[in-house]
Amino acid sequence: MRQQMTFAAVAAMLAIGMGSGPAPVRAAGGPAAIGGSQDSFLHGQTIGGERISANLQPENEVPTISSPALGKFEAEINEASVEYELSFEGLQGVVTQSHIHIAQPNVNGGVMVWLCNTATNPGPVGFGGPACPDAPGGTVTGTIRATDVLAVNAQGIAAGEFEEFVAALKKGLAYVNVHSSLFAGGEIRGQVVRGVR
Repeated sequence: MRQQMTFAAVAAMLAIGMGSGPAPVRAAGGPAAIGGSQDSFLHGQTIGGERISANLQPENEVPTISSPALGKFEAEINEASVEYELSFEGLQGVVTQSHIHIAQPNVNGGVMVWLCNTATNPGPVGFGGPACPDAPGGTVTGTIRATDVLAVNAQGIAAGEFEEFVAALKKGLAYVNVHSSLFAGGEIRGQVVRGVR
C-alpha cells in the first residue's frame, strides 16, 4: 500500500537536503566546495546584499551534454556590484570562458557579463576579471560592476544596465555557463536562484 507524504514531511526532507541534487564535491585546485560546504567564500558572510547561487550541471545545457563535470556559482548582490565565486571540476574539455547569460530555464540567451576568460578567448575590451583555470577544474572570484554589463540588444539589455542585470538575476532569468574546448556552447550550466543552495 502506498503512503502519502504530508507537507511537513516534504518540508523536513527539503530542509535537510534530501533529493536536492548531487552530494558536495571538492573543486580541484580551489578553496570552494561545489556542493556549498562551509569552505565557500560567501558562506556565513553578510556584506549587506542579497545572495544568489547556481548549481552547474551538464544536463542543464541546451541541448543537454553528457559529462561528469559539476560546478557551483555563489554571489552577493550589493548596491553597485556583485561579488562572485565560481568553482567547477571534471570538465572533459579545457575551459575556454565563462559567462552569465540572460534567459529562462531551457532556453539559450545572450551574454550579459563575463566571469573568466583565457588567452584564446579573451573577454571584451576592458574586461578586468580573472583568467579561467588551466586545469579541467578550479575556482575564480571577481566583482561585476555596471561597466561589465554587455549589451544584449536582441533581448533589450543596453551596455552598462546594471539594474537590468540585477533584476534578471533576482527573477531567475539568468544562467551561468562554463564553456570548454570540447563543448563550445557550454559544458555545464546552472540557472541563478535567490539564496544559496
